[in-house]
Amino acid sequence: MKHIRYKKSHKKRLMFLIPSLGGGGAEKTASILIPLLAKQFDLVTVLLNGPCVYSLPSEIKLTILSPQTDSPLKHIFRIPYHIKAVIRMVRKTQIDGVLSFMEQANIINILAAFLTGHNIYISQRTNPIKQYEYKGLLGRLIMGTSKYLYRRARGIFCVSREICSILEEIYHIPRKRLHFIPNPVDTSPIDIFSVESLDLPSPFILQVGRLNIRTKAQDVTLRAFKKVLKEVPHLNLVFAGKGPDLEKLRQLAEELGIHEKVFFVGWIKDPRALMLKASVLVLTSRYEGWPNVLTEALWCGCPVIATDCETGPREILLDGKCGLLIPTDDVSGLKEAIVRLLTDDELQKRLVTAGLKRAQDFVPESIAQRYVELMESYEE
Repeated sequence: MKHIRYKKSHKKRLMFLIPSLGGGGAEKTASILIPLLAKQFDLVTVLLNGPCVYSLPSEIKLTILSPQTDSPLKHIFRIPYHIKAVIRMVRKTQIDGVLSFMEQANIINILAAFLTGHNIYISQRTNPIKQYEYKGLLGRLIMGTSKYLYRRARGIFCVSREICSILEEIYHIPRKRLHFIPNPVDTSPIDIFSVESLDLPSPFILQVGRLNIRTKAQDVTLRAFKKVLKEVPHLNLVFAGKGPDLEKLRQLAEELGIHEKVFFVGWIKDPRALMLKASVLVLTSRYEGWPNVLTEALWCGCPVIATDCETGPREILLDGKCGLLIPTDDVSGLKEAIVRLLTDDELQKRLVTAGLKRAQDFVPESIAQRYVELMESYEE
């Protein structure tokens, strides 16, 4: 663990705690918020583990407690060490409060506060029922722990209103401590060079996200795409992301006889560069928290189709005013939505215009200010 010398400051001291700044949606959100929160607080950013894929300004105080690991057992065994490390840092630097992102960091934040008494702020990023229902005993243990510990948090910031309702109903947390704060959209200059080396045929529809069939349902996209090709034979399909089901998806594309029209480009640091080129962005998730890819596509003027899953898409798209909503696992519905968007210029123009306006609701400065105002209101 690397130690940093801290200078006295008139600002309140806040620790931002997150498992890592790897290539996920929560991590990208953190990388956008951290520099803005640093303007309001004497901010210390702590990663439980590496890596740090998203860069931060050099003036941000950053501590990485442990090296990167993909082993779930190592993550569990490290928890006591991480709790002790957070306790030491809070005491040494006289931290006023700790804001944590994601379940592991949230639990460590709360357990450390038993000994330090710091103000606890946590961010709930997805529906815990959907997240842990397939994990058996371990999932029930994590949910039970969270259900008990989350009640100790002063403020719980949920990325969708529906998640607020779920925590109120299932975790029995008073509504006054549950607050809706959506993710900010990435408004930084688009790195068009990040996709310059990709030789992609045009036109194409795009899906961005972890290659995980159980949650993201890319199998539905492939089956729908086969049907789309019968009406739009010149179209292509691009998947941006990495994950455990890459080979399964490649195999399914071959079985469907569409593999020559399907491209897997891996993880792209700035997928907005692809959104600028895509004809349509699709999101077929079976559940979500607050999918950043939708707000990024709206910001880029790329028309979107999303499943009406728990939670996020309906809230982002304003009940379908900014993009088309379809039921989950609906192959025919996705096919019809894609063809409709590609062939109806008026509909596409209307959705893009509404989407560009909607994206303004998620500019980073206003989202960061919401965090600041809520945390300060608890300390008045």
